[in-house]
Amino acid sequence: MATGLTSLQPSFCYAQGWLSVLPPGHHCLPERFPSLLCLSPVQNDRMPINGRIRRRPLLMTPQGRNTTPSTPGSSLYDFSQGKYKPRSQAQNNHGSYQLIHYDKLIMEGTCGQKDDAAMESYVLDLIHTHAIDCCVIAVDGIVKDDQYITDHKDTFEHHKWVSSLKKRVQQIPVYLENDVKVMHLGQYFHEPISRSFYLHINEVGIGSSYMELDTPLYGTNGLLGEIGLIPIQAQSLNQRIRSCQTQAQFNEEMLTLLSMIITMLDPKRIYISLQVTWAYEEEIMKDMLKRYIHIPLKNNIQVDDDYQKRLFEGMVYIGIQNIMKEKIERL
Repeated sequence: MATGLTSLQPSFCYAQGWLSVLPPGHHCLPERFPSLLCLSPVQNDRMPINGRIRRRPLLMTPQGRNTTPSTPGSSLYDFSQGKYKPRSQAQNNHGSYQLIHYDKLIMEGTCGQKDDAAMESYVLDLIHTHAIDCCVIAVDGIVKDDQYITDHKDTFEHHKWVSSLKKRVQQIPVYLENDVKVMHLGQYFHEPISRSFYLHINEVGIGSSYMELDTPLYGTNGLLGEIGLIPIQAQSLNQRIRSCQTQAQFNEEMLTLLSMIITMLDPKRIYISLQVTWAYEEEIMKDMLKRYIHIPLKNNIQVDDDYQKRLFEGMVYIGIQNIMKEKIERL
């Protein structure tokens, strides 16, 4: 894939790839390029702003589309001089959304709802207010059909609001996907590694994704990647991450995770993204792995600091890919 494109364009370039398989005279692109709502909700105890909603329409300026009326320079992206730069996401512990029209970020904001019913109502309002053509929702937890299960602070919760939302907006497609698999898709279209693994750790636990070619794998029960559920000494890995008190303790948990990934899947590339206090200490981890795996490791381990950017790129890809597929199937 050519470099130098904006981050939203790889998805569109993939969609254009469908054109080559169509009979002469057919064209799969819609007359009006669709508006996508990309949403990554976070609810309940993970929402520090306690239900407040903040919308920030972006304005065009001579310096680029990187300012807002209320907070100059606060948008998620800097499009000045054709560049696409993520703002630091270290403080971004709340839900966020983007309204995208092709390569234009029309609006971004945060959303924090106290329960599933409020989240459903809020997303429904966004869809109707902005004439959305496609909605992609990325969530943490186990995704099964149009529902998902989260593991927050030793409490498993079953969320059904997306299933209800789909019944209320049958005129547009709504796609639900695990957030780490979405990050992995976003990463793949920057570095198309045939066998890769994406590991994301935040304050409530661990998510991961394994990809063969351009397809995340799910397994028989849809649990492939839910590495945080693995029990060790009567605690799940999610619980062990939540209870980390020191960098040394975090390193021990990281050693366990990397050893599992390398010995069970042995991918060419392992991406690690962290949304926690602790860091990935590369040299220390190399020494720790040598103690238990007594051969030189060829796995390329890379820290991804742009996980939030990858998340939204992956959602854009999912939306456009499925819109193109549906249009081709109708030809």
